[in-house]
Amino acid sequence: MSAILEPLLANPSRTARLDIRPLAGRIGAQVHGLLLGGSLDAASFAALQQALLRYKVLFFRGQHHLDDAAHEAFGRLFGPLLAHPTVPTWQGAASL
Repeated sequence: MSAILEPLLANPSRTARLDIRPLAGRIGAQVHGLLLGGSLDAASFAALQQALLRYKVLFFRGQHHLDDAAHEAFGRLFGPLLAHPTVPTWQGAASL
């Protein structure tokens, strides 16, 4: 693991409720202990960014509370959302 990724992923006090478990193989991890939405605290979001860089694919199970607006709000944390150029957006959603 690079020195850039080490501090947030290895410091449990900064992300006490966040649990990132690598999957078998070279890519992928499951994220536990986090309810997704547009209002994540800075430490949790930073840990997600670091985990995404390290594992390339993140799985968030049990996020049944997410409606279209909350899903888009979570996506906006990573940057501007872009609708697919050839697939119509979901009814009532700007980017899904």
